[in-house]
Amino acid sequence: MSLATFQVNSTSTQSRPERVAERARDALDDGSALSGPELAKVKTDIAKAPGIMRPMLTKTIDDPNAVKAGMLRWAPRMLVALLPAYAAILALFCRRRNYPEHLYFAIHLHSFVFAALTLANLFKFSHVFVIGLVTGLAASAWIVLYSLIALRRVYGGTIGGTLARAIGIMTLYGVVALPALLGVVLLSAFLRSRAPTGIPPVWCRC
Repeated sequence: MSLATFQVNSTSTQSRPERVAERARDALDDGSALSGPELAKVKTDIAKAPGIMRPMLTKTIDDPNAVKAGMLRWAPRMLVALLPAYAAILALFCRRRNYPEHLYFAIHLHSFVFAALTLANLFKFSHVFVIGLVTGLAASAWIVLYSLIALRRVYGGTIGGTLARAIGIMTLYGVVALPALLGVVLLSAFLRSRAPTGIPPVWCRC
């Protein structure tokens, strides 16, 4: 069996959500919109998707570069907006300190995360896949290690207690952050998809 035949068979066995997700991911990776019969097929699949998902999927397929730019623009802002929520979660696990102290720690830790990710992204300009992969993994490990060390140094406790506390904090933070980030992406795509051509939405004008 040839590779082309295997790919055709694999595609034919995919469900509709899997096909749309794969095309959206490819569009974001390549930065180029689909065209021809493939575009028509994906548009048909998108039309059968849940209504709340259609604007984001349509925008991703039609203009992947705009979606990527929107994510790069709004994701950091959303993380900054979530700082008070992260501080409140810290207060649940570390009750011996006042809320402003938790907020200060949240600002410090998020600043470090931004700095580490920025440094890792700089290596992507080398356009060497291995370098980008290694630096990305190194930055992720650095962030995890630094977060654990900072949490124990500021709030005290044993290594095991600090690890358990960190898992609890990040679990609750993920419950709050992921829906918030998804909501921002959906809202951004929904508003942009209805904006007049060539005129940016009111909320993003300078």
